Amino acid sequence: STEVGCNSCSGSLESKIQDAKDANNLFIDMILNEIGNRVGLNAYSSSVQDSNYHPLSDDSTSLNAEVNSWDTGGSTCICCGVNKGVEGLIEDSSQEKFQSIVIMSDGDANVQCQEQGTGNAKQDAIQAACDAYQDHGIKVYTIGFGSADVQTLTEMASCADGSFYNAVDNLGYIYERIATELVET
Repeated sequence: STEVGCNSCSGSLESKIQDAKDANNLFIDMILNEIGNRVGLNAYSSSVQDSNYHPLSDDSTSLNAEVNSWDTGGSTCICCGVNKGVEGLIEDSSQEKFQSIVIMSDGDANVQCQEQGTGNAKQDAIQAACDAYQDHGIKVYTIGFGSADVQTLTEMASCADGSFYNAVDNLGYIYERIATELVET
């Protein structure tokens, strides 16, 4: 996710993306520490590009390289991120396995998705999470940092039997908590 039009960031945008990358890499390592677990990755902005998607894998080197290739830019299509995550889990996994999506955002959902079609980007994000859980049993965990839309992220997690975490500063700690919860499931 991205922050657009930041004229007074004085370098903080670069540290935010680095914090997010570091936290993602920590999360990957923690999840893969348990044998049999796999992680897929999906960066989203105004849409989801195949070049920013990594299918489920237990190859931490490949996954970390994908995270480190990401940059900021574009809008915030949270429903795109959820929908692509669901698509990847359906293609690469099976419903017999525990499946979850962790969405991290530092902004407001501002791009709509045809799949949900509510006419509102925030409602589409919530509906995408609801659809993931109701249609496929996929839990959705959400993390907000920076100027994230806490209400939308909270409603997404609530609808999809997940949890919302507000990562004011310590993104790494939040990912550790989620990883511990997922590994124990």
